[in-house]
Amino acid sequence: MLLWIHPIAQALTALLALYVLTLGLSRFASRHLGKHTVFKWNRHVMLGKVVVAVWALGALGGLTVTYLTYGKIFTGSLHFRIGMIMFPVLLITYLTGRRLDRRRDQSNILPVVHLVNNVILLILAAIQVYTGLGIVQNALLR
Repeated sequence: MLLWIHPIAQALTALLALYVLTLGLSRFASRHLGKHTVFKWNRHVMLGKVVVAVWALGALGGLTVTYLTYGKIFTGSLHFRIGMIMFPVLLITYLTGRRLDRRRDQSNILPVVHLVNNVILLILAAIQVYTGLGIVQNALLR
C-alpha cells in the first residue's frame, strides 16, 4: 500500500502543477505579451503552495518507501538523482513565489525567473513520472 501512495500523490501533484502553470501563464501573457487576461492570483498562490508542500513531503515519502523496500535511502537511480535536483529548484520556486506574493510589485525580472524555474521543475517532474513508472513496474514484477 505504501508503495502506491508516493507515485499516485506525486503524479496527481504534477497535474495540479500544470494547472497552476496555466494560471501563471495568464499573468505572463498580460504583463509581457500585452494580452488582456484575468489572473486568479489567490488561486495560483494557494495551489502553488500545495504543489510545493506535496512535492517536498512526497520526496521525503519516496525516501522512506525506498528505505523500507530496499533497506537504503540513497540509490544511484536516475529517479533518485532527479529528485535530489528538484529540491533546490523547489526551494527557488517557493522563495520567488513568496516574494512575488508579498510584494506584488511591478518587477519584470522576478516573475520571469519564477516562470522559467517552474517550467524546469515541471520538466524534472515529467522525468520523475517516467522513471517512476519503471520503478512501479519493477515492483509489480517482483
